[in-house]
Amino acid sequence: MRIDWLNETVKNNVKKSKRRPKQASFNAAYEDLVLHSH
Repeated sequence: MRIDWLNETVKNNVKKSKRRPKQASFNAAYEDLVLHSH
């Protein structure tokens, strides 16, 4: 698992949508990481 990539994705998600809570952005990034790691 690449934590640095995950953190960057979370930062990008927060920038894209300020309305979305940070936890939701983290969840979305984590789901992307899991889906693309298979």
